Amino acid sequence: MYQAADSGVREAILSAMRGVIKHAGKSIGPAVRVRIFDLLKDLMHHEDDQVRISATSMLGVLSQVGFLHT
Repeated sequence: MYQAADSGVREAILSAMRGVIKHAGKSIGPAVRVRIFDLLKDLMHHEDDQVRISATSMLGVLSQVGFLHT
């Protein structure tokens, strides 16, 4: 039960991050970029399939908005 709830919370956080990054990604500072990237790298190895899918999807969003290239 708790694992499903934890995954749901992670999904909600990733969804919120996706929205923020799509709208303000280029104005996010370097230190925050590193923390977000590190978090996504960790979540790519999560045991829940949906969390892994969301994390890798977020990397795609980051790449599209130039987040990873500055």
